Parts: sequence; structure tokens; C-alpha cells
Amino acid sequence: MNFAEITSKIKALLSQAGGVEVAFGEANTFGEVTVIPVAKVMLGGGGGEGGSTRRKKGKKPAVAVETEPTEEGKKPEDYGVGFGGGATTMPLGLFAIRNNKVEFHPVVTIEKVFGFGLLFLLAIFIFGPKSKK
Repeated sequence: MNFAEITSKIKALLSQAGGVEVAFGEANTFGEVTVIPVAKVMLGGGGGEGGSTRRKKGKKPAVAVETEPTEEGKKPEDYGVGFGGGATTMPLGLFAIRNNKVEFHPVVTIEKVFGFGLLFLLAIFIFGPKSKK
């Protein structure tokens, strides 16, 4: 499998993973209230391929892949392909629908509480009362 085939398969997988269904959860009704969860979804990735005509002593290529033959009919000695990616989902909150009115209820995470706490302490340290000597 060459690099172009790998990237086309990854693109196909990422296109299936995207969409509104990922960010908005399934609506559930509890009595008179309909609840729709909302999340922040982030996808990222990168990749590359390359070869070198120079070779370090005693080093072999990390990955053996199919490569196109060079003009001389030989595959390059040093050739590599790499790809990395990741995905993360963070809950943002939920929409509550009751009596044809929509309200958004944000999720308070420990990261937000800790971050605002640090920001508050930093502001006190910088702008707080100065001691006189």
C-alpha cells in the first residue's frame, strides 16, 4: 500500500466521523422537557513521506513500504512514511426545550474551575494590595 492509498483511506474515515451527529447527541424526553447534549469535537492529523540518498552507517529504514522504483530500477535505500492523528470530544452542555422555549445549560468541568481559580489568584497577585515597607 502506498502513501496515496493510505491518505485516501484516512480521508474517507474522517469524512464518516464528521457531521452534526457527532456534536449533537440524541434528543431524549423526560416528562415535559426534551434534552439535547452538545459537545465540542476536534479532529487533527498530519503525515508525510520521504526518502534520502544519504545513509547513516548501520541505520536501516524504520518501516518497509512499497515504493516506486527509481530511474535505475532500484528502490531508495532510506524511505519512510508516517501519519499521526487524534480526536477529542469535550462536553459543552445541553439544550433543554420546555414549553417551546430553549435554554442552554453549560457543563462546568474541573479544568474550567481550576483555570478560573488560577486566573483569579494570578490577578490578586499582580493587582492586589501592595505592602509598604
